[in-house]
Amino acid sequence: AHSNAMGKVLLAWLNPTMQHSIVDHLRFKAYTARTISSPEGLYPVLEAVRAQGWGEDDAERYLGHSALAVPIFDSSTHCVASLSIVCRDDHLLQRRAYFMDGLLSAAEDISHKLGF
Repeated sequence: AHSNAMGKVLLAWLNPTMQHSIVDHLRFKAYTARTISSPEGLYPVLEAVRAQGWGEDDAERYLGHSALAVPIFDSSTHCVASLSIVCRDDHLLQRRAYFMDGLLSAAEDISHKLGF
């Protein structure tokens, strides 16, 4: 959860009690030099994810690959899923806006179908 975009999105929209319960029990394995390595490093990232409405990982799990993720909401406004794209760093950098537009549009459609 700490090293990928989808996990960050799902954690970011949990209520604070549940979020802390999960984060405080994570094993912060460093997959790459960019992996977040502590709860203190993750909490500000989760705040930023929620504020901007999407999450990312920048080669935090696999070198040379990055991801973008967006939340999907249900009729009770809970984040129940996340939609993501993972690709090579260079490809994501070149087409970031295109991918983000597609993710946001698809997540909005799915959320709408779930009653959001």
